[in-house]
Amino acid sequence: MKNNILELQEVQDFLKKREEIIDQINNNTFNWEEDSDSVARYCPDKLNVDKFNWEVYSYYIARYCPDKLDVDKYNWEEQSYSVAQYCPDKLDVDKYNWGKQSWAVALYCPDKLDVDKYNWRKDSDYVAQYCPRKILELIKNEK
Repeated sequence: MKNNILELQEVQDFLKKREEIIDQINNNTFNWEEDSDSVARYCPDKLNVDKFNWEVYSYYIARYCPDKLDVDKYNWEEQSYSVAQYCPDKLDVDKYNWGKQSWAVALYCPDKLDVDKYNWRKDSDYVAQYCPRKILELIKNEK
């Protein structure tokens, strides 16, 4: 019974927060620069891709509303890993930050791993642990 009460409270809190955000958006008082993550989390249907703070909060789009992900606005430099984790179908191999975040592709979506762009020097241990078949593919292709 206690868990049900906690779950009900969480739902009520969620709905209250959603209502507050929608009111602010409707009244043009919402702070997109500081609070964009809240729209992605609580009311993605109200998300304005032109006002959203992509530089800071891209992660929240990938996690909570990947259908709103704009590959040209997304912060690939710092938040590529979240696309690999939450919406690999949106992964753009040309924009992905392979230098710093190759590990996430090996871990979450090895089928998207680009052997030519992968940072083998830094993250080869992830391939060995999570998708060793990619190493075999690489060896076969070099013969």
